[in-house]
Amino acid sequence: MANIPEELLEKAISDEHINCIDYNKFTDPIVIGIGGFGKVLKYEWRDSGLTVALKYLKVDTSIDESIIKDFINEV
Repeated sequence: MANIPEELLEKAISDEHINCIDYNKFTDPIVIGIGGFGKVLKYEWRDSGLTVALKYLKVDTSIDESIIKDFINEV
């Protein structure tokens, strides 16, 4: 059985709608918000020195497909 939420996210990453960057590229996070999809965290990007906000979504098979689509559209 296909894991639709995971497939949707992988497609968004491969189509370059979402960037996938290793966590070791960032400093320790500071939580700046909690929303409907998960958490928003503040980091320093080690390679560039930029302060960035990253949206975190914990994906599991019980997440509805429409939530994943909304998340992709939001970011």
